[in-house]
Order: sequence, then structure tokens, then C-alpha cells
Amino acid sequence: MVERFGGIDVSMDRLDVMVVPDRVGFSVENNAAGWTKLIERLRGSPLTAIGIEPSGGYERGIIRALLAAGLSVRRINPNKLRQFARARGVLAKNDRLDAEKIANLLRGGNLPQAYVYPAGLRETRDLLRRRMFLVHKRAELITHIQTTNAQYNLPAFGQKLIYAKNRTALKVAERFEDASVRKSIEVDLALVQRYEELIADLELYLERTVKVDDANTYCRLKSIPGVGKILALVLLYEIHDVRRFARVGDFVSYARLVRPDHESAKKKCGFGNKKIGNAHLRWALGEAVTLLLRESDQAKRFVARLEKKRGKGKALGILAAKLGRAVYWMLRRQEAFDVKRFWRS
Repeated sequence: MVERFGGIDVSMDRLDVMVVPDRVGFSVENNAAGWTKLIERLRGSPLTAIGIEPSGGYERGIIRALLAAGLSVRRINPNKLRQFARARGVLAKNDRLDAEKIANLLRGGNLPQAYVYPAGLRETRDLLRRRMFLVHKRAELITHIQTTNAQYNLPAFGQKLIYAKNRTALKVAERFEDASVRKSIEVDLALVQRYEELIADLELYLERTVKVDDANTYCRLKSIPGVGKILALVLLYEIHDVRRFARVGDFVSYARLVRPDHESAKKKCGFGNKKIGNAHLRWALGEAVTLLLRESDQAKRFVARLEKKRGKGKALGILAAKLGRAVYWMLRRQEAFDVKRFWRS
């Protein structure tokens, strides 16, 4: 029996579908009515698997519908898809061709697939990512205030502006003589205050309403020194199931904790795309490292020793990779964070 594979190219209002090796193509609307028509047609021609290329979130509805209908769905990594297409000499691009490329590459069995995050958990993960967005925006505003302060050759603040009481005590805006500059800083401060209110409200909502899918893993993540409720939630929902990573190297690569070096004739000749992987997980582990440094004198000594040889940035990166490996093994072994083992390794 000939195996059939389907490829779906997703856009905001349409789904282009191709079934191979039959090369039967059609399109439906990207809405509930279109999903029903698609499922009815696919059930008439049983498929081994259906490949879908992520497209800004527009693919989520059809993935949920296909999974609910009991069909086998594969989420295709867009970057890898483009690389494989170029390798095969496929240079033309349109929606129908993209659907055919997805189906053919899925049929070949050698196309790296992206993880299909379970419905019902994705919404909480996205809300946690929204909080992360607000935190980044607040940090940008504080950085702008500090940069402006340095540009006008004013004394350093000496205290962390992330704390509201410090901002009030330092009378930040009053430092600047020029009225326009002062107004700009006042706007920054007002936005920082509003972001803090939104972040606090969001964190309260998360603490009260989020149902922790895996309570044991959540408690293990909180056993890392410095990691609190919210950061443990971020780590939990970004990792989800550590068993999807066959090796520790796969996990630290996914978390962007290692640099993909390129080597030829035993000589390093640059490195690959550092942006492949999960930026949100990388940020969360970076935050965990910062909190670990606050809690552990041994961590401070570790970074200080590496900083002399490699600089502060690389020293923190090495500690983040070390922590990432520890997180992988503690979750695989279903153990709490072991401080003694962490520093021995």
C-alpha cells in the first residue's frame, strides 16, 4: 500500500493543501467551516502524516482540529524547511508549492520536526510570555533613563532604578535641567510605573488561577536557589516535557546555551545560527543564573574566576549552560536540585 502524506501551507485566511504522491491539491478557508471540509476530505484518503509549517500562530486552530479528529500532525521547523528546499534545488515559492514541499519532505522522513505543544497548556505559556514582554519593556525604559543620565554626564544613580522607592528617593527627573529632557524622563518613569502595575496584576492572576499541570516538576524547579513561583512557572511551561529531548546536548542547544561552532581542517571558521531554539527559555535560565548569583557565594566565586580569563559575559554564559545541564538531569532523574552535585560536576 502506498503511503500518502499531506502538506498544509497556512496563511491568515486560507489553507493550501497538497497530498503526495497523488499530487492532489486544494484550498479551504482558515476557519472552523474550512477545517471541517479539510478533515472530511483527508478522511476519504487516509494519510500517514500531515505536515504544517508554523505561520505566526495562524496554524493553531487547524492543528487543534486535526488532532481532535485523530489525525497525525507534524509541526515543521520553517528554517529547516527552507534549507531542505534549497538543497533540492526548489527555488520558486508560492502557497501551493510550499504545501507540496512540506508533504514531499515529510514523505522523505528526514525533515526535522518542531514540537506540537499540547492544547490547553499553550494559552498559559503565551500568557507567561506576555508577562516576559512587559518585563523587557520595563527594562528598556530603565536602560533609557540610565543612558540619558550618562549622556548628560550626571553622577551615577548608585541604586537600582528597578525599585520604585529608589526612583522616588533619587528624584530622577529633577536631575535634568533641560525641560524637554526632564519631560522625556518623566514619561519613561510613568511608563515604568504602569508596566509594574500590569506585571504585578498579571503575576497575581497567574498565582491564583494557573493550574500546574505537573506539580512535582514545578516543585523541583523551585528547589533551584533563587527561583520563585513565577520563574518556575516560566521554566515549566517552556520546557513542558523534558523527555522530548533525547540527550542533554539537545536540551542545551534548544535553550540557546551553546554556540554552534563551525570547524574545517581542525580550524574554527565561525559559528552557525545562534537564534535557532527557544529564546524565552534562554531568558528564563539567564534570570535563574542572576538569582543564583544573589543566593550563592560559590556561584559568585565561580563567575569571578572565569571572568578574569573570559570576561563577564562568557562567564555568565558558562554558568547558564552548567545550570541548563543540571536542570535537564534533575528533571530526567526526577530529583530536586542538588547544590553539592551541581558544583562537583
